[in-house]
Amino acid sequence: MEEFLIIGSIRLPIKWIFIGGALVVAYLAMNIRLSRLNLDKKPLLDTIFNALLYGFIVWKLSYVLFNPVHAFAYPLGILYFDGGQKGMLLGILMGFIYIYFQSTKQSVGIVTYLNLTFSGWLAGSATYFIYLFHTNYIYYSGQIFLAGWLIVVMLKNKEVDLGKGLSNSLLIYSLGQIFLGYLTHIKPVILGFTNLQIGFILLALLILIVQKRKRGEKNR
Repeated sequence: MEEFLIIGSIRLPIKWIFIGGALVVAYLAMNIRLSRLNLDKKPLLDTIFNALLYGFIVWKLSYVLFNPVHAFAYPLGILYFDGGQKGMLLGILMGFIYIYFQSTKQSVGIVTYLNLTFSGWLAGSATYFIYLFHTNYIYYSGQIFLAGWLIVVMLKNKEVDLGKGLSNSLLIYSLGQIFLGYLTHIKPVILGFTNLQIGFILLALLILIVQKRKRGEKNR
């Protein structure tokens, strides 16, 4: 049952308060990261939050795409429902496409945006997981510790090169997610792995390939 914070006649869902708090913490983390990198804050932060907004809109409206019959029969359902995991993936894809085109327009490397987005994700997710902590103590303790440790490491690092601090942090995060996946109640789909674990396995392999290629280029 969803909990609410009641202020007079106003009822605020606790979940949305934590989401708002997570966004604020993510913003602060990206601000600190930008200060470390000596980059202009406004255009980069605007791009990331616009991407987040567009991704959210796509996620919500994807309900129409995946449930057209119900959406047209009950139009108000769009306010209460979303496109689920498929819609979320579509929203994330839309957000990254927007960031890619903006990075090209601004002549800012996509790696810089990856760095900022990952920093914001770590800080924001650690904050939001506090809300979910009571649902699975061990799993979310691991998530909060992993995200908290990596965000401290990243905020201290002044490098943006994908072959250095960022790729190592992404690799550690991916391996951590693979391990933590065994602490959830999600049923495995292939070889004992969940869909999320498979995604992080592929990401870890991609990072290792990129790192190996970077080392090969340096040795030439």
